[in-house]
Amino acid sequence: MSRPPWKQMLRRRSVRILLLSACLLTPALWRLLSPGSVTLLPFSYSAAQGSLKFRTLVAEQPHPLEFNTLLTKPLLGNGLYQRLSREEVGLDRLNPAADFALGNYRTHLFYGEVAEAELHPDVDGILGLDLFTPSPGFDGQNGRPGARLTIDFKTKLVKVEYGAEFAPLHLPPGTVQAPLLRDDDGHYSLLLPLNDGVSYRFILGIGYRDVLLPTGAVLFPASDGSGYVNATGLVPVTLSMSGQDLSVQAIALPEYRTTGILGMSLLSNYRVIVDFRNNRLYLEPANSRADF
Repeated sequence: MSRPPWKQMLRRRSVRILLLSACLLTPALWRLLSPGSVTLLPFSYSAAQGSLKFRTLVAEQPHPLEFNTLLTKPLLGNGLYQRLSREEVGLDRLNPAADFALGNYRTHLFYGEVAEAELHPDVDGILGLDLFTPSPGFDGQNGRPGARLTIDFKTKLVKVEYGAEFAPLHLPPGTVQAPLLRDDDGHYSLLLPLNDGVSYRFILGIGYRDVLLPTGAVLFPASDGSGYVNATGLVPVTLSMSGQDLSVQAIALPEYRTTGILGMSLLSNYRVIVDFRNNRLYLEPANSRADF
C-alpha cells in the first residue's frame, strides 16, 4: 500500500533539511573537534615590495619576519642570528635551530643568517618554506605533515591549518587551481601554458613582487622581418590555469632563465590557498566570500 502524498512530501522535505543541516554544520563541527589545528593570523602586505610580514615568535621572543616561498629554511638578520648563537639555541653553532611559532602553530627549524642590508628595515628575518612543508624531521623526530594556508588580502588574515585532517574545501565559482610540483631543491612550481600554448615552469613566488618570465617564453616579430626575438621588459601575457585565462603584466629579463616566478602582482588579486600537504594551489576570486 502506497503512502499518502502528504507523507511522501513530508519525508522528502525532512531529507532535504537533514542534508542542508549537515552541509552547514560540518565546518563548525570540524572546528569544534579540532580546535588546536587551526590558527588565524594578521599580516601586513606591501604591494610595492610584494612582501608579507608576520609577527613571529623565535625562541619565545616576538620578531617581525617576512614570508617568502623562494627560500626553504628561515634566514635571520645578523643581530638576531648572533644573539641566538650566543645563547646556543638548538643543536650547535654550525647548525643552529630554534622554535618558531605563528599563533598556535609551532615547529623547530634550522635557520641561517642573512646580511642586514638584504632585509627590509622593519623586519628581523625571512621565513621560508620549511615552516609549512612536509618533513620527516631529524631521525624521524619532530616531523611535520605539512600545512594548508589561506591568504586573504582583503581582510589581511592568513589561516593556517595543520591538523591530522583538513576541513573540506568549499570552493566558490570562478576558483582556479593547479597542481604544485616540488622540485629537488625544495621549491614548489607550476607548469602553466602561456599565450602560445606551450607550458613553462613557474616557481611559486609568495613574497616576490613580480611575475617573471622564463627566457624565450614570449616572442615578437623582429623589426627587420628576419624572424622572432625574445621580449624583454614589461610584457602583457596570459597564463592558463584549469582552463581559465589569467592576464598579467610580467617581466622578461635579458639574462637567461630556465624557470619563471609566479609572484604577487598576480597572486595578490585572489584569495590564495596553498595546500603544501597535498601539493595543490587554489586561487579564489577576491570577493567570493565575506570572511573565513
